[in-house]
Amino acid sequence: MATIKKKTSGLKVKKTAGIKKKQPTRELTLPEDYNIGLLPRISLAFLVVILLSVTLYYVAVVRKESRINAPEENTIDDSLDKTILPDDEATTAGQIFYSLGDTLLSYDTSKSETKNWIGKADDWLFQESSAPTLLYRDIAVLDDNKIGFSYCQKEGGERPCGLYTFDVKTKKITLAKDPGPNLTIGQAAWYSADKLAYFLENDKENKSSLILARGGELATLDEINGPALGRGGFDEDSVKMAFSPDGVHLLQIATNSRRDGSDFNTYVYDTMTGKKIIINGATQPEWLNNDTIVYRNQRDGGGIYQFNIKTSAWERYNAIKMDAYNPQILAGSDEIYYEKESDRSVWSYNIKNGDHQKIADKASSWRFVSPATAIYLTLIKCATDGEKKPAGACDFSPDDYYPDKAVVFDLRSSEEREKIKEKIFPLSSHQWFTGF
Repeated sequence: MATIKKKTSGLKVKKTAGIKKKQPTRELTLPEDYNIGLLPRISLAFLVVILLSVTLYYVAVVRKESRINAPEENTIDDSLDKTILPDDEATTAGQIFYSLGDTLLSYDTSKSETKNWIGKADDWLFQESSAPTLLYRDIAVLDDNKIGFSYCQKEGGERPCGLYTFDVKTKKITLAKDPGPNLTIGQAAWYSADKLAYFLENDKENKSSLILARGGELATLDEINGPALGRGGFDEDSVKMAFSPDGVHLLQIATNSRRDGSDFNTYVYDTMTGKKIIINGATQPEWLNNDTIVYRNQRDGGGIYQFNIKTSAWERYNAIKMDAYNPQILAGSDEIYYEKESDRSVWSYNIKNGDHQKIADKASSWRFVSPATAIYLTLIKCATDGEKKPAGACDFSPDDYYPDKAVVFDLRSSEEREKIKEKIFPLSSHQWFTGF
């Protein structure tokens, strides 16, 4: 059962001074033959120098240090690139958000252009073979105007570690949740600006707490003890947290969690009761609807399955081959898109009428941008001659593949609309975040 902790804070009322009657000013007239001596002139110049020094110190040191803490009302504006002005026509629709270091950007699929939202991309040296550390994580499109994200830079950053919202029209950043001293934000998921879930990481005590935040209420859904563990680079790996479409349930998986270094289970929490369900051997989970989760079976040789959280009934999609992985759901439909390991292709499968189609060859990392648009990566085989390979891309086997371009795909015409290969666009799908 979830324990609800109500977080209250008294309202601070500022006393306003009464209006004072303006006093008449008196003018001082000096005699025409009045002369300022040398000593007063030197004193006046010395005073000007002192005032100028104090002003410069405040601007260079005091004001800079004050930017590390969130301003009043948890609003952070001075960390923004001042050249980006409010834009009443800005929208999150059709945008693919991603981050490069301390810079938040997006690719507009309707205009075929890249937009810089926070920070300056020119400040970062980016190479396709070696992307910089991600500071913005778990980016989520909340509505047409706003996105949410977690941001952590422990020391020396302009913003403290926390969960934030960003308004694309006003360019205003707001601190939504502050983890507190000696704590950091782990996985996070947004349902709305007022409802989200996140892990509070306490590395000193080797503990993680899964927190549900609804407005001013906080509930602890789970606590995990143990040192932080890591793994990665395998098809069955998965790190995901997501609310059901109605926001009642929350799924979570991290194959590198404190629970186990190879934890292939999906955990489902009822946000109303705190009840937890464990789906064993279920990786890469996706919500099909409010009651059903589609996932890749890590056990029994693979395959794509569905699990009903109300009845605990599971079923395998027999028409989908066992080497399928990375299932993606076209929201509001009965269609599952997935990838095949054997030939590195993308397929669609309709669970109602059984329609099965190949969408793309030598492709991976399929993501939906809108009901009519998707994005994926084209792949090149390492053994292919005459291709310039990124450093480290083909160290394991000549049979491996490496990403070449990101492709915007039109589902209505089943055709590639454009290929993206820009200097700042990441050829790594775990950095892509869309609102669909």
